[in-house]
Amino acid sequence: MKFGLFYLASSPERKYKETYEQILEQIEYGEELGFDSVWLAEHHRSEYGIMPRPAIMAAAIAERTKTMRIGVGVSILPFENPVRTAEDWAMVDVISGGRLDFGTGRGYQPREFEAMLADPSESKEVFKEALDIVLGLWATPDGEFFSYKGDHYEFTDIEALPRPIQNPVPVYIAAVSPSTFKMAADRNVSVITGAGLQTLDLVKEGNIEAARILIEAGRDPASLDFPMHMVTYIAATEAEAHAKFAPSMEWYFAQLNNKGTHPAHAGKPPKGYDDYLESAKRMSGAPTLQGAIDAGIALVTDPAGARERVRELRDDIGLKQFLNVFNIGSITHDEVMAQMKFWAEEVMPAFTEDTPVPDSFAKAVAPE
Repeated sequence: MKFGLFYLASSPERKYKETYEQILEQIEYGEELGFDSVWLAEHHRSEYGIMPRPAIMAAAIAERTKTMRIGVGVSILPFENPVRTAEDWAMVDVISGGRLDFGTGRGYQPREFEAMLADPSESKEVFKEALDIVLGLWATPDGEFFSYKGDHYEFTDIEALPRPIQNPVPVYIAAVSPSTFKMAADRNVSVITGAGLQTLDLVKEGNIEAARILIEAGRDPASLDFPMHMVTYIAATEAEAHAKFAPSMEWYFAQLNNKGTHPAHAGKPPKGYDDYLESAKRMSGAPTLQGAIDAGIALVTDPAGARERVRELRDDIGLKQFLNVFNIGSITHDEVMAQMKFWAEEVMPAFTEDTPVPDSFAKAVAPE
């Protein structure tokens, strides 16, 4: 089991420079503590996520770390020329010495599409084409050229420089539906998930379905790796964790409920976003910490409870990478640093052994 840090980059008071400096300090400390990776989320027009161009932060992280993998969770492909996307993230791979994990997605927030001059109803097809262009540019041998003709993009004899060091770069697709799982299988890439807009039970069901589709396409079950991020806060007792974390968690979910954030809050969602209808119903009321805990989308507990949840995810869905969202809402820099140390001391040591594919997961994904 590997553990990582996942950053939305919350800045409730809009102290942007301070926020970025603290994140970089936390990541350096995370590497010292033994965290294996750091992942950055792309968002626009948002206090809870001031990471509009995560490749910039990733390059800064590459210069301050030596061993941590550097992931994006995710780069929103419909918001950018795919050639520039391939160039930016290849630079990160080169600067980091080949430590990039490239997570991709098509976005979901209406106000982000509005600001990026993108059409959400076309996002699925645009995403497919953009992904194929990025993959094609990276796979084309150095000195050769790549061409592409689609409904949204067309290029003739181009190359993207620099080339990444890794060949291939690990690529992940944010996925919640079988059609996206098949897209990942067809391109021989992986899936990245997170409990948030979906309950943990739904995420687990999706992971099992994704694993079955990839295995049917020829993937070795032992090779499957679906990183999952989750908001986490631990304390000596569960009651203490709840009391300390409630304000930050409720602020975060209030942000998700803001107008223009959820694709189904205004009623019928855009074409291709029907999977978000259920979460819109669930989030229609005032958000509470207990509601988030009950839905499994926040892990707020004592160390024993944290270890139990990680074991559950490992055994039920074969999880190999658990990504902690420590930095959220009004949590202070010192609290984040303390949380990282507490997790590294109380949770991570219980998962130091390499384990084979759990029997329960193997049975769940076996052909019927």
